[in-house]
Amino acid sequence: MYDSTPDVSHTEQLSQVIRYVQSDFETGNVRVKEAFIKFVELDKKDAAGYEAIILKSLQDDGLNFFDCHAQMYDNAAVKKNVEFLKNKI
Repeated sequence: MYDSTPDVSHTEQLSQVIRYVQSDFETGNVRVKEAFIKFVELDKKDAAGYEAIILKSLQDDGLNFFDCHAQMYDNAAVKKNVEFLKNKI
């Protein structure tokens, strides 16, 4: 999960959180967990800026883009330019 917000110096930062499922097949216990990974400085708050920083971050962390699920709830101005995902699949 990525979410952006400006810090006190008005620098736009993107927080990276990973959500995963931890399951114990012997007991049947299943838990959904989240872990904060890092903050990433965001240079441009447009679709291309988000694309570049998220894809680079996933690559740097060794995470496969095709193992990820995407949802957006805000930043409507960015959502209108979501064409970048169509070119990556």
